Amino acid sequence: MKSIKSVLTSVLALVSICTIAFSQTATLSFGEVDLDAGTAEIMIDTPGEVAGFQFNMSGFSLTGASGGAGNLGGWQVQTSGSGTVLGFVFGSTYIQPGLSTLTILSFSDFDGMQACITDGVVSGPPGEDPYDVAYGACFSEGGIAGCMDDGACNFDPDATEDDGSCVYPEGCNFWCEGDAGVPEDEDCAGVCGGNAVYDDCDVCDGGNTDMDCAGVCNGNAYYDDCDVCDDDPSNDCGPTGATIYYGAFDEVAGTVEIWLDTPGPVAGFQFDVSGLALTGASGGAGNLSGWQVQTSGSGTVLGFVFGSTYIPTGDDLLTVLSFSGTTGIESCLSNGVVSGPPGEDPYDVNLGDCLSLGDGLPGCMDMGACNYNPDVTEDDGSCVYPEGCNDWCEGDAGGPEDEDCAGDCGGDAYVDDCGVCDGFNADMDCAGECFGNAMEDCAGDCGGDAYVDDCGVCDGFNADMDCAGDCFGNAYYDDCDVCDDDPSNDCEPDGATLYFGAVDVNAGTAEVWLDTPGDVAGFQFVVSGISLTGAHGGAGDLNGWQVSTSGNGTVLGFVFGSTYIPAGDDLLTVLEFSDVTDMESCITDGVVSAPPGEDPYGVSYGDCYVFDDVVEGCMDDGACNYDSDATEDDESCVYALPGEYCFDDEVMSCPPGTFSDEPNADECMSCPAGTYNDMVGASECMDCEAGTYNDMSGAEFCMDCEDGYTSDEGATECYEVSVDPVHFVVEIDDTGITSLVSIANIECLSEGDEVGLYDTSGQINYNNCDLEIGEVLVGSGVYTGGQLDIVGIGSVDLCAFGGVQLPGYVEGNDIVFKVWNSSDDVETTLAPSQVDLILGNGTWGQIVTQVEIDACSVVQTIDLGALMWNNISFYVSPLDNEVSTVFGDVNTLVTKNDAGQFFVPSIGVNTIGSMEEEKGYQVFLSGMEDQTLFVVGSMIDPAVTPITINPLMMNNIAYLLSGSANIADVMADIPVLLTKDASGNFYVPGIGVNTIDNNGGMQPGRGYEVFLDGTEAATLTYTGLELSRYDNSFDQAIFEASISEQYQIVKTGQFHPIVITSIQGNVETGDEIVAYANGIAIGATRIVDIDAPIAITAWEGYHEFDMDIDGYNMGDKIDLRMWSQSQNKEMRLVSDLDGDFYGTTPLTTGSLVVYTDSAVPTQYQLEQNYPNPFNPGTVIGFSLPTDNTVSITIFDMNGRTVSTLIDNVDMSSGYHSVMWNGKDMNNQEVSAGVYIYSLKGEGVSKARKMIMIK
Repeated sequence: MKSIKSVLTSVLALVSICTIAFSQTATLSFGEVDLDAGTAEIMIDTPGEVAGFQFNMSGFSLTGASGGAGNLGGWQVQTSGSGTVLGFVFGSTYIQPGLSTLTILSFSDFDGMQACITDGVVSGPPGEDPYDVAYGACFSEGGIAGCMDDGACNFDPDATEDDGSCVYPEGCNFWCEGDAGVPEDEDCAGVCGGNAVYDDCDVCDGGNTDMDCAGVCNGNAYYDDCDVCDDDPSNDCGPTGATIYYGAFDEVAGTVEIWLDTPGPVAGFQFDVSGLALTGASGGAGNLSGWQVQTSGSGTVLGFVFGSTYIPTGDDLLTVLSFSGTTGIESCLSNGVVSGPPGEDPYDVNLGDCLSLGDGLPGCMDMGACNYNPDVTEDDGSCVYPEGCNDWCEGDAGGPEDEDCAGDCGGDAYVDDCGVCDGFNADMDCAGECFGNAMEDCAGDCGGDAYVDDCGVCDGFNADMDCAGDCFGNAYYDDCDVCDDDPSNDCEPDGATLYFGAVDVNAGTAEVWLDTPGDVAGFQFVVSGISLTGAHGGAGDLNGWQVSTSGNGTVLGFVFGSTYIPAGDDLLTVLEFSDVTDMESCITDGVVSAPPGEDPYGVSYGDCYVFDDVVEGCMDDGACNYDSDATEDDESCVYALPGEYCFDDEVMSCPPGTFSDEPNADECMSCPAGTYNDMVGASECMDCEAGTYNDMSGAEFCMDCEDGYTSDEGATECYEVSVDPVHFVVEIDDTGITSLVSIANIECLSEGDEVGLYDTSGQINYNNCDLEIGEVLVGSGVYTGGQLDIVGIGSVDLCAFGGVQLPGYVEGNDIVFKVWNSSDDVETTLAPSQVDLILGNGTWGQIVTQVEIDACSVVQTIDLGALMWNNISFYVSPLDNEVSTVFGDVNTLVTKNDAGQFFVPSIGVNTIGSMEEEKGYQVFLSGMEDQTLFVVGSMIDPAVTPITINPLMMNNIAYLLSGSANIADVMADIPVLLTKDASGNFYVPGIGVNTIDNNGGMQPGRGYEVFLDGTEAATLTYTGLELSRYDNSFDQAIFEASISEQYQIVKTGQFHPIVITSIQGNVETGDEIVAYANGIAIGATRIVDIDAPIAITAWEGYHEFDMDIDGYNMGDKIDLRMWSQSQNKEMRLVSDLDGDFYGTTPLTTGSLVVYTDSAVPTQYQLEQNYPNPFNPGTVIGFSLPTDNTVSITIFDMNGRTVSTLIDNVDMSSGYHSVMWNGKDMNNQEVSAGVYIYSLKGEGVSKARKMIMIK
């Protein structure tokens, strides 16, 4: 395990091109080249795994790459116009050793001479040396290019044209690439390949043993404990730096104390422990807030902190290690690293004495082994385990026996040719195919297609039956699918038809059928007259399909994948409804989509379904259209909201110049003087902006003040302009310490605009000695058209002389410039690039600083957090939108968008290029510190920047406004299923969940991920919105009350939203719902209102570029538990969710039932895999009542290991699951048949069977 300081730098191993002696060789060569098709196969022969490659290709004009090993999961292969080919992987899906197709290059042109592979780099996995690279012969049209010198290593007898590629033997052993070993030279002793060398004292093979630490041959200097080298013992000293040493050791309890003596604060540590089988760490300084201490099976101990809670100076208990046993006669500390706070050098590390573990008695320490010895203190690997299902050991009567396929020990049941236990090949069809569909037809042919039709004719294909089912009848279907023998009512509809089947009012169900001429990939329609609550069954219940309903009667169905509904007339779905709201129910507004690339079908409808007579209408006497004669409410009630009024049973919008601020108003009021309204439907009037006024009511606009006059917001008259600042008002007193800042030239400011000078780390305390640091305004001025001189006030510190401290700038801190546009009332912080220094160095304390400033550009500042994904967007269009320029001053690890494009500067990958204003971007920083991004440019006009939101995918969109807005307003006309940010907030309008508005709404600088509810694209335009329209302090209070008090959750910026719509059982307010993945808590929420939806944010892990942050992995099983405040423990839940796995759907919803027993299992359990039988993958669940080191292994029926899914991994107690992809240890798909899977750990051994089908 690597230290925190080296985690991010190891990504450079992907492009390492160091030449290391004794490295192995990978060969790049041509395979099949097709000049007509413009493709060239590139082969790789590698002695080990490959994590990245790069080479240059001459002779071809490259256009792309596809296929081969470079097409494995997580791989990216790119080509450039200069002929460079680059391949790298996000993850650990490495190319395997051996000869294989690396990639297939596409090219548009061949120069007609020859094509050659050069400048190759082939990298192994992180931490390993890169391979040497050899090359095959160049490709040449009409001839064979190669080396024609028979004295060369790579002589090619088939070559007809020498391409200058000859490579000649090296060393005294005449070594060629591919020979065993490496080229060798004679050593100083005259031995070919020997390793004897002259040392610095001119002694052959002397090893510098005659040289002292000062580099003097035969000298007397030595290193003392302070690492000082001299021959003077009088100045020797003890060790310095940090010291790690053992404390109390308890072999019975399996614990040992680790102590740390440090001269300064500690931000991280790492060391190795030998002789002990470590299982964990707890307590000590490593248990401070924000600290994580981890151990590994190899003996490494790693500690780091999220935040700045550093371990203080001094000698204190660092941590208490837990171990399961000893593996030697002593335990020693080694490889110690102790890091100081960011920006400081790490400490030198001294290590205490080894810990004696006794003489040690070697032997077998596994109680499950035949030769277990309870007196052994050191396991020597000699354990011998029972064989067979009868657990037979040497010396027992009889011999080992195997379970037969039925699970009987020593039984005689066997697996037949179809993989069925004791099936006697009953599942084999007449063609000899297992589970095949072949059968004898009515003509006696196996696999034949002849059959007896409904008219009793073999191979008659019901040709003698009419559409009414009458043999030899005359009825037929017309184009409207009406079957009769009357041609007078024929019609000619086209496309797909939606119609009702059986309707059961008592059960609250209605069948909807679909008759379609072709495959269906999605559908949507509206059903009136009934209150929909859900849908199930029918073709919409096929694998991968999602069918949902909404309160407005919309039914939506779409598929993740390509399991399309086939052509024909079949039950589409069964609708569920709670109430009948009309005399009839009709299907309207239908959309039936064909597979991608095909036009949607035209849609026709069957008859409406008629219920018993009702008098429908609005029954709410508070509505505008209240109907006193209505006997059943048809949900047609309309209400006048603020900004509207009732008129003749209709809702009308207030015209410009008027407003209504209460619901159900009978009329609109005129805007008072000093305000205006230029919009239709306003709930309030807007104050006249500064510099304008209005002296009459009912105004649609405000008038500008005359030159030399201005006004405040909401003015009814103007006043003469003052030269005193009104925005940047300095509130600190003069201290006698000053610095003059002279602004010689100002671009893009108007008279009356202001400039403020700040110290963002100035002294802010007054008349005491507390030394408080923060942002302070130290000077300001009003721009009047010429040079602007501003005096900044400096801080004073007289505490050392019995005086006090006064606020002001601190000498040496940067001068920060802010400008205020008085007409727009917009304050902007200028970026360093907007300030041109003429005199001075730009810091406080200079007598005079002279600058020119450019206020033409707008600056947007975006805060970026470390160790998490940040989802960002811009309301400022950068002057240069190239991604490498935008992030030029920020240390980014990865930047990506929703189109699958990446920017990874550390390895030279940039597929993003120019950044788009409409998109959001996810950014992961390189390093442990937060950073700030400055975006300099011009304001984006949201009105002319529409954003397209595509269906059936997660869109990452930009937020283009400079202030906050309610997402419910922004998305009012967009059919949203889910919207989420990177802070764990999300908006699901279909079930009334909105934690985004609860936390202040949509915010400038953030990007938002959107998934549509439907199969059609939508267009979003940020127009007609009011910023920060309402006070959400009540919602914010509810949100803060829902923050978990029991669990420390790490936010990573990527999450899976879960909404619990109902919860029953032993639950009360203040309990917490917690989401687990692989035994780790990854999300938690306190219950504030049991009757309201419960929103849980489950955070995804990050495991790239040698970083390892806890969270779920895509496809992990969702594990929900409840912490009970009254029981003070986790309780067991039974969940009914619409999705069981993290990340495989945009959103998970469902209900919970809380039971009285604990969430931790009481016994070991190995569950039956699901699905079973399966193809290609299946999930295996298991339960651990205590923490244990376990393995999950797959065996065939002969007892041979097929795959190890979990290999001696320390796992916590709880419910776990693991997926098997149906492949063996060589990543090859296994054949159909019966397989055994086992769970083994300390004190547990269980096994079950499963069946793979093809």
